[in-house]
Amino acid sequence: MLCFPIYSSLLAVLVSDPHSFHKGVIMTDKDIISADTTLEAARVQYDILRKMDISDRAEITFRLCDNMRAFVEAGIRDRHPDYDDNKVRLALMRLTLGERLFREAFGNVEIKT
Repeated sequence: MLCFPIYSSLLAVLVSDPHSFHKGVIMTDKDIISADTTLEAARVQYDILRKMDISDRAEITFRLCDNMRAFVEAGIRDRHPDYDDNKVRLALMRLTLGERLFREAFGNVEIKT
């Protein structure tokens, strides 16, 4: 199952490569803080995450991935109300895989995202 990585991989990338952070994210010391989150709130959140065992963090990550996937699917359905479930799935795959891998996997299937 494909996933939109949220916490752990974003944290690893941004901490290891400070030039890769995106607009709206502020890096202070070793923490990454969303632009709409106070430093104190971020510290509380990261303390809670650090105290969780790996299975609990994995469960949160998978839930976030599922939520993101559902959000993207809803956007596809909104833009293409005529798409059936299969076309929505293909459009999601195209967005997730990128054009090159999508074409390798599905050939010249014409699907808009």
